[in-house]
Amino acid sequence: MTARKKAMPGPMPRKKCPKKAGTNDSASRTEDLLGELLGEPKQEQQQEQQQQQQKPEPPSEAVAEVYRAAAAAAAASPPAAAAAAAAAAEEPASGRPNPAIAGADASLQVSKEVIEKLRSSVFGFDTMWVTSVENYEQDGVVFKGNVRSKDPREAYAKLKQRLQEVMGDQWQIFLLQDNEEKPTAVLLPSSAREGVLSPVTEVWLAVAFGAFSVVSSLQAAGIPLFQWLTNPFYTPVSQQDIIEALPLAGAFWLTLLAHEAGHRVAANKAGVQLYLPLIIPAGFGFLGSFGGITRIKGFVPNRETLLDVAVAGPLWGSAASGALLLLGLALSSAGLGDVSIDSPGLADSFLVALLGQAALGEALANPEVQVSSLFVAGWAGLVVNSLNLLPTGELDGGRIALACFGRRAAQAVGVLTVIGLAIFSFSNPLAFYWVVLVLALQRGPILPCQEELSEPAESNPNRNIAPSSGFDAVAQGLNAKKLQREAASRLNDMSSLLQNSPTADLSAKSLGDEGTAYVVEALAFNTVCLAADFSNNGMGKLGVAQLSEVLPTCALQHLKLHTNNLGDEGAALLAQKLSGNGLLLSLDLGTNGIGDAGAAALAEGLKLNTTLQKLDLSGNAIDVAGAKALAEALAANTTLSSLTLSDNYIGVEGAKALAEALVQNKSLSELAIKGNELGDEGVEALATALLSREAPLKLLDIGNNSLSPAAAEPLARLLHGKAEKLVEFNMYMNEIGDAGMAKLAPAFKECKLLHGKAEKVVEFNMYMIEIRDAGMAKLAPAFKKCKSLKNLDLGGNDAGPESATALAAALMSHPSLALLELGYNPLGPAGAATITGAFKHDTKLEVLKLGWCKVGGGEGARALADLLMFNNSLVQLDLRGNGLTNDGAIIISRGLRSAESKKLSELDMGYNEIKDDGACALAQLAELDMGYSEIKDDGACALAQALQADLECAALKANPECAVRELKLNANYITRFGQVALTEAVDIVYEMGGGKMLTVTF
Repeated sequence: MTARKKAMPGPMPRKKCPKKAGTNDSASRTEDLLGELLGEPKQEQQQEQQQQQQKPEPPSEAVAEVYRAAAAAAAASPPAAAAAAAAAAEEPASGRPNPAIAGADASLQVSKEVIEKLRSSVFGFDTMWVTSVENYEQDGVVFKGNVRSKDPREAYAKLKQRLQEVMGDQWQIFLLQDNEEKPTAVLLPSSAREGVLSPVTEVWLAVAFGAFSVVSSLQAAGIPLFQWLTNPFYTPVSQQDIIEALPLAGAFWLTLLAHEAGHRVAANKAGVQLYLPLIIPAGFGFLGSFGGITRIKGFVPNRETLLDVAVAGPLWGSAASGALLLLGLALSSAGLGDVSIDSPGLADSFLVALLGQAALGEALANPEVQVSSLFVAGWAGLVVNSLNLLPTGELDGGRIALACFGRRAAQAVGVLTVIGLAIFSFSNPLAFYWVVLVLALQRGPILPCQEELSEPAESNPNRNIAPSSGFDAVAQGLNAKKLQREAASRLNDMSSLLQNSPTADLSAKSLGDEGTAYVVEALAFNTVCLAADFSNNGMGKLGVAQLSEVLPTCALQHLKLHTNNLGDEGAALLAQKLSGNGLLLSLDLGTNGIGDAGAAALAEGLKLNTTLQKLDLSGNAIDVAGAKALAEALAANTTLSSLTLSDNYIGVEGAKALAEALVQNKSLSELAIKGNELGDEGVEALATALLSREAPLKLLDIGNNSLSPAAAEPLARLLHGKAEKLVEFNMYMNEIGDAGMAKLAPAFKECKLLHGKAEKVVEFNMYMIEIRDAGMAKLAPAFKKCKSLKNLDLGGNDAGPESATALAAALMSHPSLALLELGYNPLGPAGAATITGAFKHDTKLEVLKLGWCKVGGGEGARALADLLMFNNSLVQLDLRGNGLTNDGAIIISRGLRSAESKKLSELDMGYNEIKDDGACALAQLAELDMGYSEIKDDGACALAQALQADLECAALKANPECAVRELKLNANYITRFGQVALTEAVDIVYEMGGGKMLTVTF
């Protein structure tokens, strides 16, 4: 190319292409639509702005764009406009919501009957649950709520099908996001599907833009057409000039046509219609054009389709440009160059410089180099396609951004892109030209998709175009969006569980107020779910407010809200619904920061409630005033059977108030008030009241209440007189001592409880009440009479070998005892031998806890081995902190090898100083805890070998059904080497053990 045909341009003219065409009605409508798309308000809109100050803000730019397109379609269709005018005349326009649905105004543009028909027949729990309805502009209706399907595309398909069945072809539906990224369904007349450009206008615009771009391309290729058109007599253009310019301009136009062809093919495949492209002239430089504006007719089905259509153009255009570039380099290296360019200009592109160096070599040392026109055209095509991938406006990159990351993220990135181009334009005229182009013709917003909630599938290969489009800067925001979508999916799953299951455990799901408010909507008018657990979810006032709204309409009978943040206000909200609720049977409000005010509010609700049977207020901040209010309600209530006030601050005065109420109350059978500092005086009052009460208790929990031996006397009277129905008695963590037990023991021996039938389940918890051998000797004989005793906790009581002898004599061959807790008692080897001897044969014992009992690794370990060898009922054995060492571990492993029973599944041997030599003998159980045992890598490798020995180890062969499923080795000295050995053993066990799963915790 000669100097006058350089492909790399100088400064480009800062010139906008015209945006208006013609003056006829069709062209006028086109101008209006372009003005709307470019954000230019029409005169009518400006006049209406003051009239709409009290109207609700449009849900989002995407929703507003649907409305604008519908308005333009109505303008293009006189019958539709007339119908809209008639409807508006019948019912005055109003921007307020409907009173029948979320409080909207009665004077609506779309009748209430139509709205209600749409809401009830089209929407539902399996698609979208509507929470509010709004009218907008002429014929639009906005439904806001929550999408209930995991895949929004499925929900949209159902909504579209139901709309077709109910309303025929009169309406079309869009599923979008509002400004807060919440689901919004928009219903519009079907006329919005029509394009706003007539075919004549479409062709006229395409031809005009195309012709001007051809002229500018030839000008940039070296023909002074602009000068010739303005002054043809002084600027001659020869036929030779045209012949020399055509290869360069034609090759570049080939890249433009390939770009547009890619869009067309992808659009036809997806059933999307496109307008004819408007090829944008560039004056000069880059062969006179910066590509085309590819406008979409109507609405794209979803973001995945938008992605496919948007990506196809740059892919096809880049492929054609790359092929021309390589072919041009090949021709240039063969000496067939016909264009002269500046050699330093190749350095503007790393890729072009690299390829040019490889193909042209020493020729680049000259100031100018001869290259083929195809090389220049291919290079220019790559630049144009890359620029079209800028993530802003309605450029291909802007559409890709919207498709991949949503409208809000795309708008944010688009603004940043324009700002960056504007800053860069001070030093580069190309950047300035693109700022003008984007702001003038391509700034958007992009027309919404029919369903815009779902993102393109991960398997879609076109998603890979996003990194090359400049989205690395928003990776963190995209990850947050993904987490939001996953959270929405989980919330929908929870809602489905509430809707379809009689019991729903939603505890510890981190719902918070917003998540709770979303999920509990599924309880509205729900007749399926009878029990729901929302414990430990960070629920506060807002969440419980939504829950309290749906309680009167659902069939819920059991509700757990333990460990949340309800406070007094949340308790008061629930109390209002509690007074009139006729279905709720149990309510758990433990650990919710409820004080006296909340307790008083609940008390008022209890006075009027006739169904609630169980109320848990443990772990709150209820003081004397709250206790008195609850006592007053308890005296009036006739249905409450269980009251838990544990770990509050009711004190002596609160206990006295409850005692007075218990005398009048005839329904309460379970009372748990541990940890309330009742003292001897408070227990005296309660015991006296319970003795004079007609209905005896089944459960009494008075643990951790600072009781002294003096409290034993009233408790003894209670056990002797009113214990025939008692099944659980907890007095743990009180200083009863041997002196108090001397008073209680006769009552235990003589009370009717201990002479009950064996079918009756009884539990005693006497943990840490400071009884020693003398007190245990007096207490133990009572247990022999209690044939229904199932759980007995005597841990932490300083009981020695003599206590073990007394307990063994009483509990030997007991017909029902299943759990015995003796941990933290100095039994020693002799005491351990005595206890284990009592449970070798003919026993129902399943759980034996002997942690920190000073068993040792000799005589005590042998006694434990004998127990394991002959006992046929044990499932769990706790031997922590007994100083077993390696010797004890080996002895116990021998008992395991010879064990007759296959039931033992959990053995806890932590804190026993078991080292490497004793580690491998214990890999035989479903759960093995060897934490804090000083095991190193050698022991870990030995364990690994034992774990693999499903096929070789004698212990495992002797008891194959009890092979290890969980191995705990935390707080040892195992390095990476030992961990690798154990991990490989886990894989081998899985592969060779028929898929048996093994979990190892380091």
